[in-house]
This record gives sequence, structure tokens and C-alpha cells, in this order.
Amino acid sequence: MMETGNFGHHVLLTGAGFSKDWGGRLAAEVCLQVYGDPALKRHENIRRKLIETSDYEGVWEYCLEQEPDAVTDLQNAITTAFDRMDRDQNQQSHLRQIADKLFWRMINGFRWNEDRSVDTGYIFTLNQDLLVERKYMEQWRCPALSIPFGESNMPVNRPPAMHQISGGYPNDLPFSGWKTDIGACGTETYRGSFNYIKLHGSANWFDRDKQIMIMGKTKESKIRQNALLRSYFALFEAVLSKPGTLLMIIGCSMNDEHIKAALVGAIQDHGLKVFVWNHPSLHSIQKACSELFSKDVFIGGSEDSIASVFRRVDPEESPTSEFTRISNEFFGRPKPTPG
Repeated sequence: MMETGNFGHHVLLTGAGFSKDWGGRLAAEVCLQVYGDPALKRHENIRRKLIETSDYEGVWEYCLEQEPDAVTDLQNAITTAFDRMDRDQNQQSHLRQIADKLFWRMINGFRWNEDRSVDTGYIFTLNQDLLVERKYMEQWRCPALSIPFGESNMPVNRPPAMHQISGGYPNDLPFSGWKTDIGACGTETYRGSFNYIKLHGSANWFDRDKQIMIMGKTKESKIRQNALLRSYFALFEAVLSKPGTLLMIIGCSMNDEHIKAALVGAIQDHGLKVFVWNHPSLHSIQKACSELFSKDVFIGGSEDSIASVFRRVDPEESPTSEFTRISNEFFGRPKPTPG
């Protein structure tokens, strides 16, 4: 039996739009960088498909099926693109105008309630970058957040590959220094931790020499082939299925069928409610989801960027009006009655 712990009602799901204001890139932007990588110069058909589709994940799937001789070069190009994004996210300029105190006041709402009776929290992400791992302890002061690996929950600023580094975890550590061998581990131990769950793997995760980044149109079948990710997705479904759960979605395109299916199941069978924060495409996600969800599923939303909502307006980091509105609308709602 999976132990999800007492996580209250508030859960967060993030996608590429979440990382954007910290130097992250959306799929089309990653695709352009992959296209320009020297490793692909001799694969003109792959480059053409990248330009035509702006979908590096779809091209990855095509490559596996139709052009296996290009797989290694394409994988190297994708890894290089994530390496560049990691370096951009590591620049301080992306954080100077963001009020960290406000940001973590909201993030901590997914772990604690007012009387501290909640012992477990969940942030799920579709992202595979290292934004949270890089910046968490340096900028976002909340030491409880951890990534569950196997039988232990590892603080996000100290994944297994970092054990031997003492005196802190330097900003200038190369991307390759974060390589983590997850092996064949799985986990069902989440209670008592503030869990950061990377549903599609991570650019720095490997099983032996195989990179654990779930890409393409067959993500669900690939997830089933990995014990850790299989456990993560089962957890995602279990958490969403708790009666009375409120899910905040930040920056997700909702293009992944297995994610949509999990949401639909939780909405139809367990009453899941959703707050959509999806700058700049709130209307498009509402339109896409309205074909699947009834109107009363949406409890609110925002089109504003994270940088705008959490902008530093004064030295005291006073809240913006949109921060106050979002907080009240999502966290200030009366707790639903389960059942």
C-alpha cells in the first residue's frame, strides 16, 4: 500500500512555463537550439523535421523508429541544449527582481497548513531541468523539499552524486557534476517529507549509461519500464484521487495524454478541482480542457507571469495585488468536505 501521508488538500503541478522566468525555455525554443547543434549537421532530415514541427520530443520518437543511426547525435544535441539552459538558469540576473520570500510563502502552502497538522507535501513537475536543484538552497530558503530516491528522501540541493562535496554546493559546478545514477530503484515512502516529484525524469538522471528523460508520444509506456518513474506516476494518481484535493497547475501545456487522463479520472471519480496558472495561454488550456472537464472544475486562474506576480516592489518584499488574489483564491478557500 502506497503511503502518501497527510498532505492536506493543496498540490502543485509545474511545466515548462514555470521555469521560463528563471531562464528556462519552452519546447519550441529548445527545438531551435537542438536544430543548430553541430552534432546534427550530417542529419539533414532530422534538422528539417525539427524546423517543420518545433517538437524535439516528436522528432526524438521518429528518430528511434526511423533513423536509429541519428539517435546518439540527437540525444547529445538535446543534452547540450539542457546544459545551456542550466547555465542560463544559473545566472543571477533572472532572480534579482523576484521576491524570494513571497515565492516561498506560496510554495510552503503546499506543505503546511495553519495548525501544522499536515506532515507531507507534494510538488509534481514535468520539467527535466535543474532549476530547483540549482537554486533551492541558494535563493529559496526552505530546506524541507526533497526528491525521493529508493528508500530515502534526498534534499533537492544534495542529490546522490553530490555526497562528496563539502562546504556547500557551488553555483559553478558543471552540468555534468550533477549526474545521478538512479539505477532500478523505486519508492513507496513519501510520508513525512515535502516531495519534489519529477514525473518525466531529469536531464541528470541515468540508469547505468541510459539517460532517464521521458520524451516523445509514448511517455506512458516508457514510464512503465522504469521502477522509479512508475512509482512516481502511481503516486501522482493516488494524490490527485484524494477527495477534496485542489491542484494548482503552473505553465503546463496539457499535451501529454497520460497526464490529462490522470486529471480526468481524478475529476470525474474523486472531485478534483483545478486552478490554472498558465501564462500566457490560460484561455487555450481552458478551451482544451473544457472538452473534458465540466465548468465547475476550474476554481480560478491567472495569466500573469511568475516574474510579475512575485516582483520585488520594495525592500520588504510586500505582496503584489495579484499575489494576494491568487493566495486568497487558492489557499484561502474553505476546505472541501471529502466524499
